[in-house]
Amino acid sequence: MAFEQAWSVVKAMNPEWMEYYNMLESIRESGITNMFGAAPYLAEYAGIDGELAERVLMSWMENYAEIKANRGD
Repeated sequence: MAFEQAWSVVKAMNPEWMEYYNMLESIRESGITNMFGAAPYLAEYAGIDGELAERVLMSWMENYAEIKANRGD
């Protein structure tokens, strides 16, 4: 049960991560990398550790449409 709870937290859009989501969108638009390889770029640009960057990236991928709607795109 703990795994399912942890996975649902990662999969959910986190409003506190909007700055990170915006950075990921900038990375996507730049074409610097395939988004599956974007976590190290996010970690470097945002100054966060790699584990958090991977969780943010996973959340961004799972919730892309909702995140874009919140950005007004």
